[in-house]
Amino acid sequence: GFINYYFADTSIIHFKGESTQKLSPSYQQHFYGAMRLFVNKHYAAQKTTKFLMNSAIGIGKGMAAIKKSIGFTKKSKPSKPLLTAVVATHEEFNRLLAITKNAAIPIVLAGRIALTENDKEASIGVVQALDICLKKHQLQQLIFCEGSLSNAQILELVQRYSAKVAFLFHARNSQSIVGSNNKNSRGIFIAAASTGQPTL
Repeated sequence: GFINYYFADTSIIHFKGESTQKLSPSYQQHFYGAMRLFVNKHYAAQKTTKFLMNSAIGIGKGMAAIKKSIGFTKKSKPSKPLLTAVVATHEEFNRLLAITKNAAIPIVLAGRIALTENDKEASIGVVQALDICLKKHQLQQLIFCEGSLSNAQILELVQRYSAKVAFLFHARNSQSIVGSNNKNSRGIFIAAASTGQPTL
């Protein structure tokens, strides 16, 4: 009964696997409930089709419940540290270093990728030549620092390099790094030590 609005003037990053875990009762209820809503909305006039589709949804929900009860789940491979570079200013990079120390799976840093060619601080490359930098250093993951780099610029880079590397994100003035690269597992959340602000 709700009206849907499509807003084309923005883009988002969807963190896979973060909404609810796939075998939880809440996920099952929402997932199969959404399927039933779709069928009832679009196939209301086609009684036989609607009946068959709702029956198939019921069977799928039942099988998912059986899988959960016998403990059948996909085992995700343990994550390995990825060779990572931070796309940021020198100041943003230094602030981020304290947060990365709290990662459960260590972040192996190759260095910083500068935002402009005028940046004279230590870096392994510049964002305008990111292709060269990825290949030269065999980078597997990038951490984007939002701030000097806008969200629109970050989204553009994510779209361009999504087939080549994994991504993590650090929002300006936050004390955390987040990301999600696997739809079958929880995302990554790294926060500054709970004792307060990270010290540099």
